[in-house]
Amino acid sequence: EAPDSDNDAATGSFTVGVDDDVPVATAPGDTVSVNEANLPSAANPSGHTQAAVGFLHINWGADNGDGKHLAFVKDADGHVVGPALTSDGVQLDYVIRFPSGSPGNEQIVAYKHGGDPDANPVFSITLYEQGHGYYAYAQYQNIDHSAQGTDLDVLNFNVIATDDDGDSVQTSITVNVTDDVPHSVLTSTETPLIVDETAGQDSGTNDVASPPALLA
Repeated sequence: EAPDSDNDAATGSFTVGVDDDVPVATAPGDTVSVNEANLPSAANPSGHTQAAVGFLHINWGADNGDGKHLAFVKDADGHVVGPALTSDGVQLDYVIRFPSGSPGNEQIVAYKHGGDPDANPVFSITLYEQGHGYYAYAQYQNIDHSAQGTDLDVLNFNVIATDDDGDSVQTSITVNVTDDVPHSVLTSTETPLIVDETAGQDSGTNDVASPPALLA
């Protein structure tokens, strides 16, 4: 109601539209790379867990509150959608964890079928929503590769970023895993190999019966 100077009034109404914004993936998630040659093994006892960090490039928009979080894409049965892998010939399974170091976000742990994912993981991927989102990949054991040599396996996973009021966007992450190759190791034996160069003593030699030459 809007009265004029002598109190005549007119009534009316108006509508304010507020568009809700949604999170946006400004680029695909970073591709990270690890090399299994650096993992600990009998041939490489000084090896260590392979780790890499990649960014997710999520613009959270206005709804950048504490409720925002990251999760892995799953199938209708709630299983993580990921590559079918084996390690030492054993199928790998995936399990979801919620690590204390990244509250509200998911972590997947890949482990050998029938094994213990917490005591004997093969690799893990942990999601973090801080900033524009990022993930940490850690590999503890080798995975089987389709060919011999330093071939490359590409692991792809999809991630859903959900903002504080429930709007979401999907993005992807990629991990390149380079296979290691066996290296020959020369070791000495306790039995020495003796070659007698005296003419006629060793078969197949072309030695001649002459005194050795003296070096000037």
